[in-house]
Amino acid sequence: MNRQAESKGARLDALLLELCPNGVEYKSFLEIGDYIRGLSYGKDDETTADIKNAIPVIRANNITLESNMLNLDELKYVRASVKVKNSQYLKANDILICAGSGSTNHIGKVAFIENDLPCVFGAFMATIRVKNADDVLPRFLFHVFTSQRFRKYIREKIDSSTINNLNARVISQYKIPVPPLEVQEEIVRILDRWTELEAELVAELDARTTQYEYYRDSLLSPDGKPIVNACELISESFWLMPATPKYRETGIPYITSKNIINGHVDFTNVKYISEADYNHVSSNRSIQRDDLLITMIGTIGEAAFVEEDTMFYGQNIYLVRLDEERVNRKYFYYYLTSRSVKHELNSKKNPSNQGYIKAGAILNLKVPLPTIDEQCRVVSLLDRFDKLCFGISEGLPAEIEARRRQYKYYRDRLLTFEEMAS
Repeated sequence: MNRQAESKGARLDALLLELCPNGVEYKSFLEIGDYIRGLSYGKDDETTADIKNAIPVIRANNITLESNMLNLDELKYVRASVKVKNSQYLKANDILICAGSGSTNHIGKVAFIENDLPCVFGAFMATIRVKNADDVLPRFLFHVFTSQRFRKYIREKIDSSTINNLNARVISQYKIPVPPLEVQEEIVRILDRWTELEAELVAELDARTTQYEYYRDSLLSPDGKPIVNACELISESFWLMPATPKYRETGIPYITSKNIINGHVDFTNVKYISEADYNHVSSNRSIQRDDLLITMIGTIGEAAFVEEDTMFYGQNIYLVRLDEERVNRKYFYYYLTSRSVKHELNSKKNPSNQGYIKAGAILNLKVPLPTIDEQCRVVSLLDRFDKLCFGISEGLPAEIEARRRQYKYYRDRLLTFEEMAS
């Protein structure tokens, strides 16, 4: 398959040579599709899923940015009395697109709708509907709208004007390659194979993650184990909670809760502070290798170990140093990630806008504590699952990311056409 895609596929090459030797026609969007904006509604129109005839609303967060797939997590609902146009219900072969977002990265992301859904899409969303499937295949158009060429067009429009959403005028100016149907079908066949491979890996990852969570919670259950207060296992703890410093383009990394991901400190999207500011805020409270960092505001209870002797600091994070003669640090980490502990910590969240927990929520946790040897055995078992489910350099996430890169590469190759002379 790689060899075929590199050459645009033996069959595709032959079709291009036969059916469009002089290039491909490009059409404006409005010649081939309709652009329909979503439902506007007020706060008073919102309701819950258990209300009779409540209408589910798809929003920007229901499109997964990395994979352009629809997810039905965290749906909003509106009352049945809200006036909804029939065109605002999602239909098979629709291309759902994010038309407005506070993040420019999300504007223009799309998902393909396989079947009619009893859902409407919100005001910051839109659907693209092909006028004539004998002219343009909806699935072909979906791949066009995931392309780097379209993303570049969106970035240029956002950077060069005051718009922060994709209105009909912006979409109508986009020129779309429209090769013959046979060519479209072959391109869809090749690209869909890549997306199917990714979907299979994602499904496998979901299954393995469910299995991992089951074994983790079973191994860390309190049944038959001595129970110890967390404060007895902690040799030192303190808040990383200085006043917000002045940020710089370079300098000492300064993390927040969003940088604590799957047991690691992620430095890919951090802000920076000066060395002088770092020396001021970290005086007598510097971060060291093997320290455990726990998020305490917004997203509660995410934890990560400091893996290297790297200078950095943070905000609204609780730092814990463990008595490793009594507790294996990875065992304590896995205990924090268990569903029962996550639920307990979130139940103690202060009901403010962001929500936070106090240090006592960590210090007063009841930790099931077997012998050190048994802790090490549990850690060894869970490490294998963790590497498979969350490893960024190996395991399923790494394989999914590799497939995603391959799809993007071949998509942009296959959707690049010489334009037919007018």
